[in-house]
Amino acid sequence: MSFTETVTASDCVDASGPFYSDRAFIWLDSNSVLTVREASTAFNAYLTLFGPNNFRAFNDDSATTTTNAYLVVQAPVSAACLLDFGTRDAATSGNYTISIAGP
Repeated sequence: MSFTETVTASDCVDASGPFYSDRAFIWLDSNSVLTVREASTAFNAYLTLFGPNNFRAFNDDSATTTTNAYLVVQAPVSAACLLDFGTRDAATSGNYTISIAGP
């Protein structure tokens, strides 16, 4: 699946930047593989997956030549996980595209 969204200063805020993000819950079955890509020309993308038992996976730049974020994660257990589609540049916002493949 793929969709376009906009992150704004009124979305979820990490005050240390400030950094902004949108969030979504996703169910992952144990050992399933999730692939997520966050791409933007407006800001440096930062993608984080939070799972149970302090499980965390993240990516800032998928390659040295791009500011897009890309994750491939194998779920350690069956659980609801939180995907955070964020910015890595302080006080920036704009459009981004998410592509998700997997379970």
